Amino acid sequence: MVNSIKKADTSNLNLYKIYKLIGNNSNKITPNYFSKLCGTTGLIVFLVKDFIDYLGIGCDKKSSVSNALKSLSSILNVVNYNLQKLKCISEKYFNIN
Repeated sequence: MVNSIKKADTSNLNLYKIYKLIGNNSNKITPNYFSKLCGTTGLIVFLVKDFIDYLGIGCDKKSSVSNALKSLSSILNVVNYNLQKLKCISEKYFNIN
């Protein structure tokens, strides 16, 4: 499990995508709910939930503060990059400084 987490692509852009995908719904990702639908799905959701908690993106008390800060920093880097791109576009096409 630890090796799989280390091999996971946790680039800034992927962390941002995970954060946007989850939004305010991290509490809805529960293995118990999905296990009622399908046992295999419950197992996969358990692994996904653990990974989200490991990254510190979920609002779980098991989250590591240092991992949460790293993830937040990565997400903010992507947001800042996107803001810079929008600023360049607005300056080029709309003459907005």
